[in-house]
Amino acid sequence: MRWAFSVSVIFLLFIIGCDKANSILPEKQLKVAELDTEELIPIDFKDTTYQDVAMFAKDTITGDGWRIKYLVKDDSTRYTDIYIQWEKGNIKRVKNCGNVLEMRRYFIPGFVKDNQDYLFFEHGCATGCSAVLTLPKNVKDAAEDFNFILDYRIDKGQIVFIDEESFSSDTLSISATDLKKHITKTSKFKNRCSMTMENSCINTVIFKHKEIIIAGTFIDKYGNNVKEVRSIEF
Repeated sequence: MRWAFSVSVIFLLFIIGCDKANSILPEKQLKVAELDTEELIPIDFKDTTYQDVAMFAKDTITGDGWRIKYLVKDDSTRYTDIYIQWEKGNIKRVKNCGNVLEMRRYFIPGFVKDNQDYLFFEHGCATGCSAVLTLPKNVKDAAEDFNFILDYRIDKGQIVFIDEESFSSDTLSISATDLKKHITKTSKFKNRCSMTMENSCINTVIFKHKEIIIAGTFIDKYGNNVKEVRSIEF
């Protein structure tokens, strides 16, 4: 991943002055909405307003012929929003990454790799937070943006991430999504997750044939560090 992060850093950011998970955000979250428009134009990288944007917004043609383009709209949003267009044959779709140009450049989703069904992009979602944007290679499935990523496997189309409810409690809830099966499952650890910078709680995420194993170090009711393992099956 281009943005490695510590789980504990994310927890720390969300608990400071925060009673509810969505009552305060360390930085603007990437808002993504799909639209159909013909008013898009290429990004003029000679314009100094787009300084360093070209490092992240790179047009690409995948090995199986999908064309990915980064565009802007020829109106007042040209310096705030980026549009990602992906097309092949008679399929042509567009995502609006609203206000992404007002954030740090690593908030711009950058293409990483694809599998048979999806295009995968990585981007930042907050200070110390990594996210994955998935764009389907069809016209029926919705694009999805997953925040607070722990790990993911492109070949399996599986993504493991922290639930937002974890940021308003001392327990850690983990979810995993199987894109191909359109299933999301959740598992909650029993012991308390440390909120210190020195403890990232999750140690390993292992993708097996039919399950995902998540292991970490937590604090039990006596204040001792304990190992705990959870499994999510698909």
